[in-house]
Amino acid sequence: MHVPKRAFVTAVTRDYLHQARVLARSLRRVHPTIDFWVCLVDRPLAPLSDAPELSRCFLASELGIPRWRRFTFQYTPFELSCSLKPHALAHLFTLGYDEVVYLDSDIEVFAPLDGVFTRLRDANLVLTPHFVAASAPDAERERRVLRAGVHNAGFIALRRGEVAAAFLSWWSARCASSCVVDLAGGFFTDQRWLDLAPGIFPGVAIERHAGMNVGHWRLPGARLRRGDDGQLRVDGEPLVFFHFSGFSPTNPLQVSRHDPGLSFDELPVLRELSVEWSNALSACGASVYARWGCEYAALSDGTPIHARWREAVRLGVPSLAGIEDPFDTARTRGLEEKLERAASRLPAERADWVLAGGGPKRRPLRKLGRRAAKAWRRFSGRQNA
Repeated sequence: MHVPKRAFVTAVTRDYLHQARVLARSLRRVHPTIDFWVCLVDRPLAPLSDAPELSRCFLASELGIPRWRRFTFQYTPFELSCSLKPHALAHLFTLGYDEVVYLDSDIEVFAPLDGVFTRLRDANLVLTPHFVAASAPDAERERRVLRAGVHNAGFIALRRGEVAAAFLSWWSARCASSCVVDLAGGFFTDQRWLDLAPGIFPGVAIERHAGMNVGHWRLPGARLRRGDDGQLRVDGEPLVFFHFSGFSPTNPLQVSRHDPGLSFDELPVLRELSVEWSNALSACGASVYARWGCEYAALSDGTPIHARWREAVRLGVPSLAGIEDPFDTARTRGLEEKLERAASRLPAERADWVLAGGGPKRRPLRKLGRRAAKAWRRFSGRQNA
């Protein structure tokens, strides 16, 4: 009987390598024989020889993405990491793997993902929805998820084949210039596109296991408990992996920046998990990697990149068409001025920016009308899934 060759992969900027190391350690505990790969979004500032968890790495710049420097410039580091998921998955198939699972780096695994691999015997793709049960009467939580996407893109599993190849080609094409955070405009990075996948591609399995991809979106309704045997359970099922989306060890009192209403007082077990995860991050070099920053956060002379400069490149403002490397101030004289001038001629602005008052270059909310502005603040805030 053929035994599928399997791998896990994540994509991460160098200032979050500590998260990738903690994810790798958790996977090694439950799947010691399955390879773990890291797609490095940018170049590390020092050798990674002291991090054995990162022994299998490849640089995103080696994936053959056309006009790589322009591609990276158009996105924030977060958006860029999201846009690389389909490319990283496709790369692992070229390395000979039969089944590949992508996991965000802010995930910790607590139990084997055997159920996922069982699904892949028949399915081409496996997705996890944000909700696996009705969250009423908290309809606002459901509305936030509807804006960000039905399925959480922090996890996706694929089986090699024509369907997986077609899906990755389709997904990467959508991420080529539309992997942005613009909730009001209908975009949330790579994630919103997954809403369409079950309708377009055959063999898409929706994994409804209560312990899979648990994050702030399922809390506090989901009952996260630790049994007498010490095993973590969610609504009676084993916790397979938890997604610490929006949690920051530098703000340990907040469950998630995406959901300020959540409180650890309601979630004592999650408080324990968050403390343990924070300690693990520290042990894996958080203080070192965080200081590295992201290579693509500034121009080559150190000037921070303005959000509207990125948008001007993404939308293809003609005056920037001949600049192959928008980061390189040495190659393009007056680059900052050219970017600023192009940004002032944007054909459009993200709906989030306009409705929230302009974002990078603030537009007065009175242009919307007080009633519309108030409705937008209530509707959106700064929250996502």
